[in-house]
Amino acid sequence: MKALILSIAMVVLGALGAGGYLLWVGDGPDPLTALVVDAPGTDPAPSMSSQTAPPAPTAETDRVASSGTPAGDPNPLRFGVPIDCTIGRDCVIQNFVDMAPGADYRDYRCGPLSYDAHTGTDFRLPSHREMEAGVDVVAAAGGTVTRIREGMPDVNFRLVGREAVTDQGLGNVVLIEHKDGFVSAYAHLKRGSITVQPGDTVAPGQVLGQVGLSGLTEFPHLHFEVRRNNQVIDPFTGRPADSGCGPAQTPLWSAAALERLLYIPTLVVRIGFADRTLNRAAVEYGLLVGDAGLSSRAENLLMHVYLSGLRAGDIARFRILGPDGVAVLNSERVIDRDAAVQLLRAGAMRRAQPWPPGLYKGIFTLQRDRAGVSVEAVRAEAEVAIR
Repeated sequence: MKALILSIAMVVLGALGAGGYLLWVGDGPDPLTALVVDAPGTDPAPSMSSQTAPPAPTAETDRVASSGTPAGDPNPLRFGVPIDCTIGRDCVIQNFVDMAPGADYRDYRCGPLSYDAHTGTDFRLPSHREMEAGVDVVAAAGGTVTRIREGMPDVNFRLVGREAVTDQGLGNVVLIEHKDGFVSAYAHLKRGSITVQPGDTVAPGQVLGQVGLSGLTEFPHLHFEVRRNNQVIDPFTGRPADSGCGPAQTPLWSAAALERLLYIPTLVVRIGFADRTLNRAAVEYGLLVGDAGLSSRAENLLMHVYLSGLRAGDIARFRILGPDGVAVLNSERVIDRDAAVQLLRAGAMRRAQPWPPGLYKGIFTLQRDRAGVSVEAVRAEAEVAIR
């Protein structure tokens, strides 16, 4: 049942035209303020061989459990969800604060959903369509706006070059000062969407702007960051970054927020077909084959699957069924290391004869070892018409 729940989440995101997870790129140095600085990430993710193996999760899709409130404060600061979307349906938490010390990385649950020195929580939209339609970013708690930046374009930084935006890596951003020395940052906002000014007092849930693609990023998302006295704090643990993952957590989220903050350890965000090898940017911009289908004279029939949260030893299996239900492809590969994100492909290439017309079905499954038992961790399907 737990595996089924995750499968449903994947298929729903895919049905929304979800773009695959791209590079785990940080926001880069940003002179706007010393309160918010991210370091560039790497892709693919480095091996976790030097880390202690994380405990097996008790559920594939889970909610965070609160462990109480800080002693001595009858009304401690608590944050609400900073984005107006439903996690697991029309947005997803792509990565978390890096809690591992040193050059390795781990999210707060000791999983791979982070990258080295990542300082925030990234709420990812499925595709550019949702960004263009408009998804509101809201104040996670009441406070005073201290700084904003506005006017940067919404563009994949690879189109303009890293150097063009490195010094403004957070893109369009709002900073809010709260009680007890806390500051929250809302980065990569859409150009022209910011609704507040420095000095404004904002209430919890007040709209600050909309999710965008500004700054040093490749995909539409909100980078939400919390600091206290200029020290990065993971809102899922209440502890400083790099202080270690695992137990002894006192989340800064409100009880209502915790109910919404799904942790999805492994997710297929996009699956589809193409008649050529596509890179991540092409998949991100929606160049997989749509309703128009493919010509029967196409030389290649390639299934593309974009995932996050892969683990070493996972077995990725591809199966393509022809119009008659007979398999035209059965393929598998073993994932050799933990990976924050990865684009996998499999299919038939350089076919000389025309494809029989009809509907072709692709089935992707990911098998994972759980205490010596191989289980189906995720499953997703896609279809393409050949005419």
